[in-house]
Amino acid sequence: MDGAGAKSISKAKILRQDMTKAERYLWNALRGKRLDGFKFRRQHPVEPYITDFACVKHRLIIEIDGATHGTDDEQRYDAKRTRYLNRKGWKVIRFWNIDIFENIGTVLDEILRNLPSTAGAGEVAEGLSPKSEGVSRV
Repeated sequence: MDGAGAKSISKAKILRQDMTKAERYLWNALRGKRLDGFKFRRQHPVEPYITDFACVKHRLIIEIDGATHGTDDEQRYDAKRTRYLNRKGWKVIRFWNIDIFENIGTVLDEILRNLPSTAGAGEVAEGLSPKSEGVSRV
């Protein structure tokens, strides 16, 4: 877990039980290799941070941002965090909560665009209908 300490692992376990509605909604589409066979972890520690979701094999982090992330202070914090994770070899993509609920198909397509192509690339989990609206935050 990228050198995650016991404290971070413990905190991640707690956060898994306290996910936001948007995180739970996206997790339902990602869990169990539902998105084109890619394995994701939720609340994955990358010291000193805990990320919302990570595809560890391909070093991709997905962050889901609520309204508080729109403030200048939060945007500076998010930018600092992203720079740190990039230096550690991770690619970070971010989505607003609203996009998870209103544009899940587009969100899943954007996640796939940031992963290596596979034989089934572009297929999303059954029961999730892609929409054509754009993702507002990537």
